[in-house]
Amino acid sequence: MQRILRWIIGLPLALFVIVFAISNRQRVALRFDPFTSGETPAAVEMPLWLLFFFGILVGVVVGWIGSWVAQGKHRKRVRDLQGEVARLQTERQELLKRVETPETAPESPRRDIIPTETGWI
Repeated sequence: MQRILRWIIGLPLALFVIVFAISNRQRVALRFDPFTSGETPAAVEMPLWLLFFFGILVGVVVGWIGSWVAQGKHRKRVRDLQGEVARLQTERQELLKRVETPETAPESPRRDIIPTETGWI
């Protein structure tokens, strides 16, 4: 089902991209200096479709970086919790070893706390 859905969405999208690139082959000047109106060294000539796709690529990369930075607090929290889990697992293993060793086994329960002849037990 996913394969068919990819073809249904991907094929028209790919055709649109190809048609867009073929129909926008004229060269445009991308100027980085807003104060001069003539030819400047801070200008690049490229096909319009390349400028369009470069803009999309820059947007995706900037969005990815922004998302990565925004989620940094969550990654730090996960690291902290993983360290705490490791510490607790170590502590658990130590406690289990203490319980299982016979030299630290508790003595038999005291019988003189509640006298058995009172009928309570």
